[in-house]
Amino acid sequence: MENMVTVRTVYENEVIRLLEPAELEEGQEIEVVASHKKSGTTGTERKPSLHAGSTQMSDDFDDPLLDSFWLGEVHE
Repeated sequence: MENMVTVRTVYENEVIRLLEPAELEEGQEIEVVASHKKSGTTGTERKPSLHAGSTQMSDDFDDPLLDSFWLGEVHE
């Protein structure tokens, strides 16, 4: 009789990465079955213009970012 184990994974850059330890034996053959699940949607319908005008874009929004941003340097 076959034992079935479910392991959460993520598929990125053609690699399947385990999100948690798997209770598998060394050399054990596995079968991968993909399941597409929606992220946490509430099921409520979105309402256009519900929060219109509640956000403002800064004047420098389109300005180039500093090199320190791209290099990951921290400013205090």
